[in-house]
Amino acid sequence: LRSLSSSPSSNCRLLLSDPPSLLLPPLPPLPAPGDPFSLLLNDLSLDHPELHELFGDLFPLPPFRRADVQASLSGPGGGIGPHVDSFDVFLLQLSGRKRWCVEASPLSPAAEDARRDPASPLPSLLGFDPTHSSTLSPGDVLYLPPRVPHRGVSLDPDTVTLSFGFRAPSPRELAAAALSLLPPSLPLADPGGAGWSPSDPALLTPGLLAAAREALLGEVAALLADPLALSTVVGEAYTSCPLDRGDAPYPPPLSLSGPSSLSALGPWADPAASLSRVLSPSPLSPALHQAEGVAFAYSRHALHAGGRTLPLSGSAEALECARLACGGGAVGRKELESVWAGGGGEAKEIFGWLLEEGLMYGADFE
Repeated sequence: LRSLSSSPSSNCRLLLSDPPSLLLPPLPPLPAPGDPFSLLLNDLSLDHPELHELFGDLFPLPPFRRADVQASLSGPGGGIGPHVDSFDVFLLQLSGRKRWCVEASPLSPAAEDARRDPASPLPSLLGFDPTHSSTLSPGDVLYLPPRVPHRGVSLDPDTVTLSFGFRAPSPRELAAAALSLLPPSLPLADPGGAGWSPSDPALLTPGLLAAAREALLGEVAALLADPLALSTVVGEAYTSCPLDRGDAPYPPPLSLSGPSSLSALGPWADPAASLSRVLSPSPLSPALHQAEGVAFAYSRHALHAGGRTLPLSGSAEALECARLACGGGAVGRKELESVWAGGGGEAKEIFGWLLEEGLMYGADFE
């Protein structure tokens, strides 16, 4: 963690206690292990796929809910103050001990804003009144529900905690996704003369408000009655990438790569050639892999990845391709052959799209 924090491109923050200050990369040399500081490193699963795999190994939740793996390194007394997270969090203690205090009730966004400490360099809360406390030792796990105020304070030098976040879209996010899919429609009609009042022409009359409400609900209901549209709204909301993948260690999307980038990819520069390479016998075990940090989900109607959608035919071949792509494991020769019936037309389309969009990539492994 100390080595990672020395990289100017790392997504990390250093919180010092005296005076309270927040430092961003490039960071100065870290304080001594016994000092009260806290180093936070985000998006670790991008550079360390084995941490991304721990999501599934440790926590039996849908993979499309995985958000981020964060690590904290702190000295005695180090912490980031009382705060809330907007998603489910599992805290895994790796080294040292950490004391956690938690309030019993979740905090609304409005209540969080009212309690925010203006003097803190981080979004810390005033009036923290914990009702529960627990000391984590190496190997212990603590679950925190969304928006529950909490604070962790290290008790030992070089205390390390891994934080596994699981996100879920809010009703507001789902509504925004649905509204973005609404097709163009006719302007709102005057509801039978009840849309305005001659004595008060600027008044939004009850008739006008009721007509607007019915028009909006009718449009949304008609949209969500379409199974593909419903899958698109829910699937894209769940899989929209919460991570900054700008410095991801895997190849960029083929559709956005220039000639020099494609040349460097060699046999993986073309979706058709990539699929042929996976299907050909080789001692290098070529396979397709999910791009780290990208969430996948599918329904009978569509495949969703990274907030994007590919409609599916609903055939057995298409659904098996989607299942393999979303499974999290490598898609190698054995897996690809199982969906290559009749020339693999749908497999070519589905995996070709994933490769073109940079949602999967091909690689050789000894």
